[in-house]
Amino acid sequence: MCRLVTNVKFLVILTLAITITVNFTGLPSPSVAIEKWEEPYDDLEKCTACPHEQFLERHVCPYCETLQDAATFSRLIRGYARRNTVLFGTPEFEVKTYLKNRCGNTTPVKIATCSLVDNIYYHCELLGFKCFCEHSTINGHIFFREIKCE
Repeated sequence: MCRLVTNVKFLVILTLAITITVNFTGLPSPSVAIEKWEEPYDDLEKCTACPHEQFLERHVCPYCETLQDAATFSRLIRGYARRNTVLFGTPEFEVKTYLKNRCGNTTPVKIATCSLVDNIYYHCELLGFKCFCEHSTINGHIFFREIKCE
C-alpha cells in the first residue's frame, strides 16, 4: 500500500511539474510581465487563464481510470475537503463566451464526485461517461451544480 501511495504521489507531482512547465512556455520576458502586472486592471478578463491552474490541480486526474483512483486522487490533492469533483483523463478546454470568466471542456470526459466519509476516506460516485463542466478563469472554482452528462 505504501508503495502504491508513493507511486501515486510521484505521478501527481510529475503531472503538476509538466503542467507548470507547459503553462510557462511562451511567456514574455520578466520585465514585460512586471510592467503588465503593474498596470491597473479595470477588467478582470485580463487576469484569466483557461484552464485555470488551480482547477487542473484540484479536479483533473490524468491517470484516473476507476472510482478508486478518483478517491485516491481526492485524498492526495484535497486532503480532508468534504467533497471533490474529479475529471478523468486530459480533456481540451476553451473560454466560454456566453458568460464572462468561464472555461469549459470541449471534449466529453468521465466525471465523478467524491465525498469524505467519517473524515477517513473518500467515496466516489460516477456522474457519467460523457460530461461537460465549467470553471472560473479567475480562481479555478468548478461550477459543480452545472455539470451536464449525456
